[in-house]
Amino acid sequence: MKLAKMAMMLPLLALAPAVAQAGTKCSTTATVDATNRWARGALGSVRNSAEATSLIYCITYSWGYAFCSARDAANVTGSCGTSDPAYINVLNSMTDDAYVYFAWDAAGTCTTMVVESMSCLDPKSH
Repeated sequence: MKLAKMAMMLPLLALAPAVAQAGTKCSTTATVDATNRWARGALGSVRNSAEATSLIYCITYSWGYAFCSARDAANVTGSCGTSDPAYINVLNSMTDDAYVYFAWDAAGTCTTMVVESMSCLDPKSH
């Protein structure tokens, strides 16, 4: 009985459109605005980029300090450091393929820190 029902369903399944939809993709390569003192990028997107100049990273140290740096495809760089516990906590939530945004003041101290983990972000592929 079950085989007969399955046999009747096969032709119907063959007529169904072969559309496989994945979720939204959001590729965000490194961008640095040195004039307005901010940088952003998704670690996976930067790593997967075909060009070899861009990078973005953040480091937290056990003694209560953090540092972020970025370089975009045009070789514009920006970085900042902080000992603000709130910013360090944000950075400690960063995953391998997260999106990071940071801003800094004229002295190079971080003034804003955003870390996002989203399903649309590119995972590192190589």
